[in-house]
Amino acid sequence: MIKVTIAWGEHPTKDQVQTYTFNTTRDAEHFVWGANESNGWAEYAVIGPDIKDDKGYVVITSEYDGTIDEYITAVEEGRA
Repeated sequence: MIKVTIAWGEHPTKDQVQTYTFNTTRDAEHFVWGANESNGWAEYAVIGPDIKDDKGYVVITSEYDGTIDEYITAVEEGRA
């Protein structure tokens, strides 16, 4: 299972963070591609480690490699 955690909004609160689960990296890539296409209409950040495919190649780059709570604190302090 591939998990992608997204913080929705320009200044998200903890209730605006959602984790999505996918069966394949390809499905996760397509989801993030759709989120990228909405950028400008809907702001978001991927939280957590980069996601790699079966060969070890990074397919989804995280904007913040930390926990949800660390990210929310960083947003509140203006660091993210």
